[in-house]
Amino acid sequence: MKTMQTDNAILQVRKLTRSFGRLLAVNNLGFELKSGELKAVIGPNGAGKTTLFNLITGKLSPTSGDIRFQGGSIAGLAPHAIAQRGLARSFQLLNLFPNLSVFENVRVAVQARHRLRSSLFTAADGLKGVQGKTEELLERIGLSSYADHQSSQLSYGDQRSLEIGLALATEPKLLLLDEPTSGMSPLETQQTTQLIGRISKGLAVLLIEHHIEVVMALADTILVMHHGEKIAEGTPQQVSSDSKVQEAYLGGL
Repeated sequence: MKTMQTDNAILQVRKLTRSFGRLLAVNNLGFELKSGELKAVIGPNGAGKTTLFNLITGKLSPTSGDIRFQGGSIAGLAPHAIAQRGLARSFQLLNLFPNLSVFENVRVAVQARHRLRSSLFTAADGLKGVQGKTEELLERIGLSSYADHQSSQLSYGDQRSLEIGLALATEPKLLLLDEPTSGMSPLETQQTTQLIGRISKGLAVLLIEHHIEVVMALADTILVMHHGEKIAEGTPQQVSSDSKVQEAYLGGL
């Protein structure tokens, strides 16, 4: 667990609602995320967790309510406009360039962040700062020794680490991780948990995760959703002892 900063919230969700016909996927939801805090979002299937992420990242627009990031409203903005403000997301499904090397995958993301593009007259390797930043990120995610490997040749766990690296290449102020250990072996889960613990220092992180042991190891605070609503929020100890949470999700933890 990290020591979070005590300054103002970087993310504020206020009375957020999203309906699909008669279905309220997210219903009057409110919470805050502070700079440097790692907040896990948990709940059973259909609780509204992914819809929440889609609302925060601009894939969906709210039916009502507001989302404020670094003091300004981002509700209903296009995904690219939200990303430019410093928010990045890692998806449940891998989002890599399978035919490029690990190094090239990260370099593309670094170039995109700095709005640098190769051209017929500019070699990608010569773009100022890109090479060093790419190498730094590979070291940070533990994939330096695989730099020349094609990304499709990596193990599943290393591919997920690479995808997190692509998100970090955008230099986000807030990182959203959607089921980062889904489909992993126990060893891969342990390695990914350690990676998230390392890269989250000084970074605000919102995490959807179904492995409770991962949540308990990483989270400063936990938000529990059920049928689109918040039923509990607090420290791991507070949440794990909440009777409503035990009934709805944790099975008597």
